[in-house]
Amino acid sequence: MKIQHWLIGGVLITAGMAVLLKESKWHRQFVDVTARKPAGRAGRRFYKDPKGHYRSFAYLLDKLALQPDEHFLDICCGGGGLLTRALRIVHYAAGLDHSADMVILTQENNPQAVAEKYLDVRQGDAGALPWADATFDVVANANALFFLPAPVKVFHEVYRVLKPGGRFALITAVKHKLVEIFFGLWSPMMTLYTDDELTAMLREAGFSDVEVYSPDGMYQIGYGVK
Repeated sequence: MKIQHWLIGGVLITAGMAVLLKESKWHRQFVDVTARKPAGRAGRRFYKDPKGHYRSFAYLLDKLALQPDEHFLDICCGGGGLLTRALRIVHYAAGLDHSADMVILTQENNPQAVAEKYLDVRQGDAGALPWADATFDVVANANALFFLPAPVKVFHEVYRVLKPGGRFALITAVKHKLVEIFFGLWSPMMTLYTDDELTAMLREAGFSDVEVYSPDGMYQIGYGVK
């Protein structure tokens, strides 16, 4: 019981700090380097081996059911943790991130794939993907939707680079007050969506067979087919 009290107290303290620091320059910089645009020692340290994202990666790959001959793209790839797992299945993958440090870290985390040219990692904007139409069989986005300023624009770009019949899946956080409290210092800078809102955005981008659901009450999965 004491442990539970400490945990609850810690969450409440963190949430209180988030409210107090919401408008501060320090807070915006903290969110940027640790999550929104990871960089520097703090960003590299977390994304080199993001244990906190393991479960979300597993949910996403289970939903996508990758096949060896498929071309896979991870947008907002961070340090390449999801790409590392996808490359255990597919023979070609690509990644994109707007942080130069994360592009370098992804390459460092997947040296053989980069050296043998079956992993293409680029720095860029998720709203203007640097690949031709109908390039990929599968596109994924993990733990980044809540920081994207124009998600429908990104979804349109994903739709464009997918081949006909291609699949898109993303994983984000459920829109719930307890989830917002859990994220503490990051929460004020995050935008979460209801299942209906995310469904509407995916359909607006052109996707069919749209599914949006939570596998565990914490994460939210969005899925669609071109």
